[in-house]
Amino acid sequence: MASLIRRNLSLAAAAHSEAVFWRQQQLRKRQQRYQQHQQHLRQQRPEECCSMKTNVGGIDKIARIVIGLGLIAWAVLGGAAWAWIGVVPLATGLFNFCPLYTLIGFNSCPVKK
Repeated sequence: MASLIRRNLSLAAAAHSEAVFWRQQQLRKRQQRYQQHQQHLRQQRPEECCSMKTNVGGIDKIARIVIGLGLIAWAVLGGAAWAWIGVVPLATGLFNFCPLYTLIGFNSCPVKK
């Protein structure tokens, strides 16, 4: 009886160690894929990996943020309901991207040399 228990315990221990080994192997593979992905992202230039290119900059950005905050404050303080449109210039100023500028081909960012 004791030998049967020892045999079952050793089989259980072997199965457990095999499962642990398999999990460690899977984790190593996952970490390798993650590191390769991170290396690939580092090699890419920002303009290749981003679909939204910066086209709002300088005074245009500041004006959009100030006007957006002003309109939102006015709406919060009981102004006209249309003043909530201030969310649009605020967002475009914060994200440095205006979809309308993309459509008309305009860019207010300084040229980088």
